[in-house]
Amino acid sequence: MWLIHRAMFGRLLFNFVLLFGCLYLFATTIDLVLNLDEFSTIARRQVGEDAAWFSRLWQTVVVAVDYEFPQLFHFFAFLHGLVAIAAVGFTCVQMARAREFVAIAAAGISLRRLVWPVVGLVAVLAGAQIVNQEFILPRVGGLLLRNHGQAGQHAISAFRVPFTNDGHGVLLQAAAFDPDTETLKQPSFLHRDAQGRAIRRVWADSALWDATAGGWQLVNGLSASTDGQREGVGMRLPETFESSTLGPQRLIIRRRGEFAGMMSTPTLLGLVSEATRDDAGPLRRGLAARVAMPIVNLLCVLIAVPFFIDRQPGELLVRAMLCCGIALPLYMLGAGVQVVPLPGLGPIAGVLLPLVLLAPLAVWRIGALRT
Repeated sequence: MWLIHRAMFGRLLFNFVLLFGCLYLFATTIDLVLNLDEFSTIARRQVGEDAAWFSRLWQTVVVAVDYEFPQLFHFFAFLHGLVAIAAVGFTCVQMARAREFVAIAAAGISLRRLVWPVVGLVAVLAGAQIVNQEFILPRVGGLLLRNHGQAGQHAISAFRVPFTNDGHGVLLQAAAFDPDTETLKQPSFLHRDAQGRAIRRVWADSALWDATAGGWQLVNGLSASTDGQREGVGMRLPETFESSTLGPQRLIIRRRGEFAGMMSTPTLLGLVSEATRDDAGPLRRGLAARVAMPIVNLLCVLIAVPFFIDRQPGELLVRAMLCCGIALPLYMLGAGVQVVPLPGLGPIAGVLLPLVLLAPLAVWRIGALRT
């Protein structure tokens, strides 16, 4: 039986790599065709208008690879579960057409034992996703947030920071924030009392984030009291440092919420401990989804397996269509709930709801497998 498990697992893994590679290359090719002019313009700007055609061509390739290659890890994070279902279907169809299931059943071996290589594939992919989530995505997260016009840059372009609440009564506003240098341009910190009235304002020409001190180092910083009940109203005093929970990562999350999904778990846990109530919900949902999504992948694969593993040959096209019509929508629903909050449910309860619904269905499907 070990030989059967090993052979089936090898086929499953091969089909997954093949399908995932084809899907990624297909998506990348379409993206390249649609944005080739953008990449060419960036390359021409980098090498100069007077550069030889070969230099411009080579730089265009470098810019395109610099943009498209990091997308591979984001692509894997989102689609490895869906591709796993397809790989199981392709593998089982190959075995059914060769009458291997008939031979296994005729040898007195329960077809339910063939579920273990499928579980092994999902476990391997879950382990690969943990490595991807904890070590790779945090390194390339800044690259993944770029648009096509920002290809070749090390991070997204600077953006304006509107009035942003840090959760402790301070509003931060800045003309621009540069994620690459972690610098604020013309920042202003407005301190407020419990009633929301402004009592003090701190501003500067620029500010550089100091992770060790947990705040912003101010350049030409000044402060002034705006509370009429205090002495020294309007008097400008020099300021060199402003303590704040609004660091670069939280500012980027406020701008691009998907950046939270590219952080490592320890970093995300640290942000949750300092987050406001409005920010904490999505962050907790993201943490819970990292635990729940591998289980959702496994349950959806187990629901799909009985469509293909059967002791009797059948209409494979009909079974494939039934799988696409049942298992894939269940997967999309389970994955969507991990991101979209459900009214009336907390962030963790909403993430765990698909597990409660899919687990009995998966057990029933495996129990009903004809063997």
